[in-house]
Amino acid sequence: MGSSNDGYDDPFAGIYEPFFGLNEMDFELHGIYMDHEPRQEFVSRLDKCKDHFLNILICDANIRNASMTDEMKDRVDHGNDLENDVEAEEEVTNKYRIHDPNVRWDKMEPKLGDVFESLAQLKFCVTNYAVNGGYQIYFQKSDNRRIVARCGKRHEDNKCPFRLYAAWMYNDRTFQVKAMNSEHLCSRVSKFGSIVNPEWIRRHYVTEIANKAKVKLREMISDIKQRYRCVVFIGQVRRAKQ
Repeated sequence: MGSSNDGYDDPFAGIYEPFFGLNEMDFELHGIYMDHEPRQEFVSRLDKCKDHFLNILICDANIRNASMTDEMKDRVDHGNDLENDVEAEEEVTNKYRIHDPNVRWDKMEPKLGDVFESLAQLKFCVTNYAVNGGYQIYFQKSDNRRIVARCGKRHEDNKCPFRLYAAWMYNDRTFQVKAMNSEHLCSRVSKFGSIVNPEWIRRHYVTEIANKAKVKLREMISDIKQRYRCVVFIGQVRRAKQ
């Protein structure tokens, strides 16, 4: 369809004739030759369109579609969906639990991937978990770069396999549990050794110590045994009050 005899320009000429309005440079740029015509099913017809430049773009897109195989079109159509699935999978993989220090002490339990603000926060969580469960856990390694917690019963006949390994994440400035075997084969204990230190006692009794500076040491020992089912010694309690 071109111009009529009376000089009237058809506004849809660029739709019906896909090469309408292209100069020689456009043909070279797109690799189009005069003996090449796009397949008719890929040339979209619009009932109403006043934007001549848009018509050219539509025709150019149809030309590209005409040269694509069905497999190529499938990749283009579903490529974004695949990328979104990969991103969602990475997000789930990297979505770890951030430790909440306000959780009740007997609800604290370290899990694989958990993130902690500091070494002290991580050790406090592990100690609470040990006391609540009656596990004789100790820190085999503990420094500013890593921490390894194991069960003190692992050298006995049952060889309790519990192990926790956490490392300092330099980019995030946090500690993260990188490996963990949470299985226990040991029996409950009430004496926990060095893991229950004066700092742990102080954090649990900060209010009592502040409000009753003259609270008797033996009263605290008795209360700890009743409240936490944990045996402590007078020296530990004395240092906790200092």
